[in-house]
Amino acid sequence: MPNYTYTDASNIQWNYTLDASNNATIGTGVTASASATYLGTDLSGAITIPSTVDGYTVTGIGQNAFYNCTSLVSIDLSGTQVTTIGSGAFVSCTSLTSITVDANNNSFSDINGVLFNKDQNTLIRYPQGKTATSYTFPDSVTTIDEQAFRDCSS
Repeated sequence: MPNYTYTDASNIQWNYTLDASNNATIGTGVTASASATYLGTDLSGAITIPSTVDGYTVTGIGQNAFYNCTSLVSIDLSGTQVTTIGSGAFVSCTSLTSITVDANNNSFSDINGVLFNKDQNTLIRYPQGKTATSYTFPDSVTTIDEQAFRDCSS
């Protein structure tokens, strides 16, 4: 599967692949030993996932896509149709405090910046940069993803 690169208005270079339906998955081709500089920049602060790259609808975030983005504070998925997020997509994002998802997204949701599936019965990722010393799960949660609290030290 070929990799493509798209540069958005913020000058971030997004690597992506296309599936059989010509939908894009961003952040592909990253390994756990790589850093996010493969995107063409050291990602920091608040970033917004693009809804399209080169005219293709973004429906996925690849495995380890933001691995080791230590200065990344928030990720906004609110304008996207993302339906898949790869394992370890937000691992080692030490400053990440919030993941925001559009209420109309059919696959994911957030509660106060914590990432859940749409039905809010699976906690997918608690942002590593949150400093709370405890967390109360919504009553709806029946499953916690394997890396949901990875490297959360507070």
